[in-house]
Amino acid sequence: MQQKKILTQAERDAITAKYRRRIIELGIPIFGPPDEGELGPNVLPFPDPHADERTAAAEEGRAKAQELQDRIVDATIQLLEAAPPPDELRPAHRKPGDLDRTAARLRAGEVDLPEGFDREEVAASFDAHANFARKEIAYGQEMEAVALEALTGLLPVLEALKNFALDVFHEVKRWAEEDPDGPGADLYRDLNRAWRKGAGRSRGRS
Repeated sequence: MQQKKILTQAERDAITAKYRRRIIELGIPIFGPPDEGELGPNVLPFPDPHADERTAAAEEGRAKAQELQDRIVDATIQLLEAAPPPDELRPAHRKPGDLDRTAARLRAGEVDLPEGFDREEVAASFDAHANFARKEIAYGQEMEAVALEALTGLLPVLEALKNFALDVFHEVKRWAEEDPDGPGADLYRDLNRAWRKGAGRSRGRS
């Protein structure tokens, strides 16, 4: 039976610094390098080969966010501009085609109106409501498209975070194996417990 090696404090500090550095290196493509003041003892400064990529991705993300915001504003303005007067009674049927047919029947004299109502004014009101109903449909479709694009843009970020979490988990496991009585072992137990709890919840939902 192999006897467990008792590490000196210097050896444990060196192991801790090694795995701390590995974990930070895993996160640099996503989060960038930490400030020098956050590194702690025995950890050398990090190069940042992904700085240009992150800067470009951030600029692209800001541009996309502005584009989606502009689309929401434009669609909202179009909807508000098409809205009938707030004090005007809305027709019982709301589908654009039904409203168009009613306007056509009014103009053709196929619908009786109470005395004092102008046929063309009533027909024009139905035209306006038909246009507004179309704008409502278009607005809903545009909001769905914007939401889908926003979520699709998040997928690569979520995938990168998932891979980062998996890589960190495996590094911490190796850390715990190399120093079973050190801080990596405590961290591994916490991560493993959280992982199992999350996996249990996922199976319960499926």
